[in-house]
Amino acid sequence: MAPQQADAGRLAAPQRIPAEELADWLTMKVAGYLNVPSDTIDIDTPLADCGIDSVLAMRLCVDLECEKGFAVETTMVWDYPTIGAIAAYLAAEQAAT
Repeated sequence: MAPQQADAGRLAAPQRIPAEELADWLTMKVAGYLNVPSDTIDIDTPLADCGIDSVLAMRLCVDLECEKGFAVETTMVWDYPTIGAIAAYLAAEQAAT
């Protein structure tokens, strides 16, 4: 098998995503779930106070894995209750790997 073919089956290592970019993505997602403009979401307000319930929290975790490659526990939204805290946690997790 040619080297190009062997490499084609491998997944590329995920690129590191800065905390600010993660916060922007999370803000966009949360705003979409709640059907509100993204500029109305404060990254330091607890997501539960914004209206994120357990179903939407699980959806966020699934979207993080499917769209950004982060396999996170479904309790992450309760352990890190704000967008800012989640973004910082994910950025730190990337740096640790």
